[in-house]
Amino acid sequence: MKVYVLMISKKFPKWHRRRGKETGFIDSILSGKKVHTIREDYIKWLRRARDINRGNAVLSVRYWEGKPYHSKQIEILRLTKIKVQKVIINYDYIKVNNRHFLLPRIVAHNDGLKLQDFTEYFKNGYGKEFALIQFTDFHY
Repeated sequence: MKVYVLMISKKFPKWHRRRGKETGFIDSILSGKKVHTIREDYIKWLRRARDINRGNAVLSVRYWEGKPYHSKQIEILRLTKIKVQKVIINYDYIKVNNRHFLLPRIVAHNDGLKLQDFTEYFKNGYGKEFALIQFTDFHY
């Protein structure tokens, strides 16, 4: 069976104002607070979701034990069903599946981030199309 890997950051990246500090993503995923993640390449993730939902693959959600790309990957979650929604992030709203207009703070909260951290994560992605990958049955 095919395994698609989705890496979750333990720490904020070097270019983020909170660089090196814990993101809290792992605990947030396991507790159900972080119900989704947002990634580039909507079409790729849509294809992967179809493959997973048909039973031909699984999604392995992982983090790096230590330094990224130089340490062991630890799996925290394995999913056999996922939902992917198209999301476009703008300054004042987030458009989901071309019909739902949400406040960024709502999406940030469900992504396990404070609004300021979410905004900084996606500051170079305004107007671009992303994949919103659901870890739970929740969807917008």
